[in-house]
Amino acid sequence: CKKDKNPYKPDPEAMAIALCEAQEKYARRIAKRNANRDCIITADLKKYGYKQGNKVDFAASNNRLDWIKQLIELGYEGTEDAIIDAAGNGHLEVVKYLHELGYKCSHRTINCVANNGHLEVIKYLHELGYKGDGFAINYAAENGYLEVIKYLHELGYKGDDYAINYAARNGHLEIIKYLHELGYKGIIGYAEYYDRTEVIEYLRSVGYS
Repeated sequence: CKKDKNPYKPDPEAMAIALCEAQEKYARRIAKRNANRDCIITADLKKYGYKQGNKVDFAASNNRLDWIKQLIELGYEGTEDAIIDAAGNGHLEVVKYLHELGYKCSHRTINCVANNGHLEVIKYLHELGYKGDGFAINYAAENGYLEVIKYLHELGYKGDDYAINYAARNGHLEIIKYLHELGYKGIIGYAEYYDRTEVIEYLRSVGYS
């Protein structure tokens, strides 16, 4: 006669069904948890002014590395603007993190960073091999970032005569002195038009008329 089936022996088919059901329940819990996280992060973004567009890009421009990491975990991706905006705003740690993820800057990024005076970001981008052009010095001169100009000059960057003109327009006397020592030339008219008295006096003292 046949022996009865062992009641303690697991049924492979039943086990497979149970496993699928367990996996489905787990997946639903994860999806629900992620949906809740997404809602929470979106609400936080809106507090910072987010309305629409790429969430990673917005978080990067606002120096919120914590949000970026959570968004990446949820499957979001940023655009090239994420790392460019982070660099332009001086958010060095965000730039480093995005670079590790494979994000790339554009050829104009160093110019943008120089325009805003973020020297440490420029140094980091230079180490990665990024380069700007002569506008980098012009922008730094216009906005008064002497240390940025010195660093770029050491790297071999060259601005043009508008560097002194832009600095004169905004009254950045120390930058004008430094550029003059390097041989840059401009015109006194910018300083006169914007009534930059100290700049006018200095330029006249070195031969401008």
